[in-house]
Amino acid sequence: MESTAEDVQKEIAKCMDMAKDGIHAINSLFDALDFVLSINDERPFSNEMFMNIQEAHQMFKSKREIYDEYLMHITKMVEEKLNCTTESLEKQLQEEQKARQYAVNLMADQIRSLQHSCSRRKRELKNERCIILRTIKVFDKIRCGMLWACKENASGGKCKANWSKVCCPKALGGSGHP
Repeated sequence: MESTAEDVQKEIAKCMDMAKDGIHAINSLFDALDFVLSINDERPFSNEMFMNIQEAHQMFKSKREIYDEYLMHITKMVEEKLNCTTESLEKQLQEEQKARQYAVNLMADQIRSLQHSCSRRKRELKNERCIILRTIKVFDKIRCGMLWACKENASGGKCKANWSKVCCPKALGGSGHP
């Protein structure tokens, strides 16, 4: 049974309506039409040919659905992997932030401890310096007492040493003290 031009127009319009993929689907349709014309010796379409085209379309549609299902499955797998990786990286980041904060707190404690030790040591050095200065004063007092009066304590006017001889240079027979 032969198809009329009107049937062909309706079928083409129907195919174009179903073609949601744009120009690629239309090009595929025209390629299919050219193929059918070439195997039908350039004769008009018959209903049998339209049935073959519809069957091919159904097969294409089912392949397209399978492709879409695979694509959806792959997309889901990639999203799951990304989510898993993202969660893992976020957990690792949190652990690293905690470790960093612990290190910062530990360093701050150590700095405070060192500052406390430094200030304590400064006080100790100041006290030690005072002790040393007091000790030097005591030794100086004893030395002066020995030089002046041959006693630990000396009070004025009890000089036992000949200071002109003591203060004289060694070359002149003195002790060389200034």
